[in-house]
Amino acid sequence: YGCLSHRWGSRQPLQTRKETLSRFKAGIPWESIPKTFQDAITFTRKLGLSYIWIDSLCIIQDDKQDWQQQSGAMAAIYSNSYVTLAAAVADDSKAGFGGVDMPIFVRRPYQHGGFPLLRRAWVHQERLLSHRIIYFAYEELIWECDETFECEKRWRRVVSEYSTLDLTHPRDALPALSGIVQVYKEALDDEYLAGFWKKSLLFDLLWYRDCPKDTVLSRCRAPSWSWVSTESSLMAPSISSASLLSPSDSTTESWQNSSTQWPGHLVAILMEK
Repeated sequence: YGCLSHRWGSRQPLQTRKETLSRFKAGIPWESIPKTFQDAITFTRKLGLSYIWIDSLCIIQDDKQDWQQQSGAMAAIYSNSYVTLAAAVADDSKAGFGGVDMPIFVRRPYQHGGFPLLRRAWVHQERLLSHRIIYFAYEELIWECDETFECEKRWRRVVSEYSTLDLTHPRDALPALSGIVQVYKEALDDEYLAGFWKKSLLFDLLWYRDCPKDTVLSRCRAPSWSWVSTESSLMAPSISSASLLSPSDSTTESWQNSSTQWPGHLVAILMEK
């Protein structure tokens, strides 16, 4: 089976809801399926695949229990798919993939960070979990595989990039990472703590916001010590050799250790094991 990665946009896509579930199981008229979904289905069939997973159709959108179960299964859904089809430049489900009918050429890897699709936070884990992705752009198809991007799958880089992306609903900040969390939990054999891992928690708590103004959310979606509690970009220091700091009476000192300089307010704390 394949998966579709797409932007919902301002115009909501075709959705499975409690009231439409029975009818959709019997069949969905082709003319009622939006163009992006039609293109994804057509391309999937041309690849010789029988099934495609589309989030708005395969999750019952007004069923909280089903939504929680399916969002928690994202790791398995995307990592086990044969290919993910990414509507890279489509603003919504009605835009389609766009026409790409030209000879195939090969060139060196190129960064395509400007695609509208890649600004979406939910898409970040879809991209990292998928083994193969085909991006449908304005005038080209772009192939991406996990062998090429394996080096990017380091947790601090993942969450740093993720923190710059857009969420329609701020409450989805943690659920939109749940698939990646499952993969890392198995690999690291560690306990997950609202955006951090327990074994590296002391170091990771040195995070700071890449924003001069206060961007803490008015409604709590994570503990205040977690980067998830803010809406600004996450910055993490890179310390090659850390050492313990001695308590100081000064509240506005700078300390320098190895390759990292850390300006700001120092507050004495006591941590018990």
